[in-house]
Amino acid sequence: MPNRDTLLEYMGISVADGLIVEQDQNYYYRSPYYLLPDMTADTYTSGIYGNYYIFAPYSQGILIADEEAAGMTYTTFLSTSESAFSKLDISNMESFEKSEGDIDGPFGIGVEAIKALEEGEATMVVYSCDQIFTDDASAMVSGANMTLFVNTVSGFVDHEMSVSIPVKSYEVSYLTVTQYDAVMIGLVTTVILPVGCLIVGFAIWFGRRKR
Repeated sequence: MPNRDTLLEYMGISVADGLIVEQDQNYYYRSPYYLLPDMTADTYTSGIYGNYYIFAPYSQGILIADEEAAGMTYTTFLSTSESAFSKLDISNMESFEKSEGDIDGPFGIGVEAIKALEEGEATMVVYSCDQIFTDDASAMVSGANMTLFVNTVSGFVDHEMSVSIPVKSYEVSYLTVTQYDAVMIGLVTTVILPVGCLIVGFAIWFGRRKR
């Protein structure tokens, strides 16, 4: 996509080869490719930040050539953890371990770039996941991805502030948690609680037996 690459280069942005593999269990869902990126408070994440996740499966990494380039302002509002990397040889991948030649993170997944011009400014918002605004991806996080889409489009529209009340959704809501939380919940429900009940039960039985 040469036209896309030319626009990105003009704004000081590039896209890393390969797909992002997240190694921090707090930032993915089930598979290291199913990213739940770190989010910062921003216009684009309004109504989402602190309440929902953004689901970004099979993402590529956004790289910024120079964060302090003259006339440029960058805001990374969706990003990976420090331990993420970009896996280059996907077709022959045997594990999620980092291999020689893979690109170290962290990466941006949602980035705003603003370029100062002689008159006004140029703004570009880049997302590195081609499925982020699909219905299936948004349903995984209770519609948060679609809210992100609406916020992004609204940021480019010159209009007065208005109140918008979304219609009630009748779609099935999913409970999406990070892999770390899923592991902890599994440990508590399948190991800690049963063992705790056995210990308490044995203590009660032993106490009554001594009487």
